[in-house]
Amino acid sequence: MKFFYISIYLIIITFFMDVNGQTLHYSQFFSSPLHLNPALTGVMDAQWRLINNNRSQGMYFGDPLNTISVSYDKSIILYKNTVGLGALYSYDNASGPSLPTNKFYLSGSSNVQVSERSYIGAGLQIGWVMRRLQFGNYTYPEQYDRETGGFNALLPNSENFSREYSNYLDINLGVLWNYSGPGYVLSTGIAMYHVNRAKDYFLNNNNPLAVRTNWHGSIKIKLNEKFYVLPQSYYTFHNKASEFLVGANMGMELNATNQDFKSVSMGAYVRDGFNREFESAILVLGLNYRNWSAITSVDVDISGLKTTNIFTNAIELTLIYQRPWAILKKTTIPCIRY
Repeated sequence: MKFFYISIYLIIITFFMDVNGQTLHYSQFFSSPLHLNPALTGVMDAQWRLINNNRSQGMYFGDPLNTISVSYDKSIILYKNTVGLGALYSYDNASGPSLPTNKFYLSGSSNVQVSERSYIGAGLQIGWVMRRLQFGNYTYPEQYDRETGGFNALLPNSENFSREYSNYLDINLGVLWNYSGPGYVLSTGIAMYHVNRAKDYFLNNNNPLAVRTNWHGSIKIKLNEKFYVLPQSYYTFHNKASEFLVGANMGMELNATNQDFKSVSMGAYVRDGFNREFESAILVLGLNYRNWSAITSVDVDISGLKTTNIFTNAIELTLIYQRPWAILKKTTIPCIRY
């Protein structure tokens, strides 16, 4: 039975490899659950968690492309089901420092046990997206300064923009399925973004946003009492662009008597857009200390476009704090001596 589910997992991966294109997101997609799928809100072995993700990539006319997000979610046991509530804020200038994006979302999910070993879940995410042009970062042909031989942003210009900002309501949906077998845990889900087809534009354009869809899957296999392997993959497509990540983490559970360091892991992933050269290789290192997890990764450019600054290597750092369901404290219990 174990090999049956593993085979299904590999077949799904192969199926999605026929699609082409690319989109932008965290390389550590598994470390940002509220970005990955609203149905993952509150899905954890803890009472609540706080996550901070940071990504810095390349240089864009001297400025790096940064993505920063903070999320909080909580798990609530309601009757025999689990309900998740969460909030997510992100700042992203991946479109360039002159067009930053701020997003704030509220998430909710519900998981229902469908058998002794599996459950299904669904999630809803509602948020507000704010994008604004930073005109101070631009220069125009008529601002050319003949005395200095360069452009001077302080010189007047006759440019006229009809819109300086784009704000809109954004709604995302997701579903999840999880199965726990003997020695392994299989999880997969699908999420759809911009289902309300909001309008995001700076010109007189009435075309709404297209729905973006992604699929994610993982299978954690316990090799023995100490070691486990965790293959994971992610596929997303938006209009004619798509992106596929696949790889695995290898982890080691530390001595159970060690109350501080609990586990370490390392992994490797590749990013591909299909029908073109591989974009990057991703190396991951993780450490779990008490209730904290720190995960760092490096994107190594293997696309052959290193001469283009925007495609240079990227670094990501994730910090996760999880509050356990019960915090055990050392307590002295009095006893009667005879």
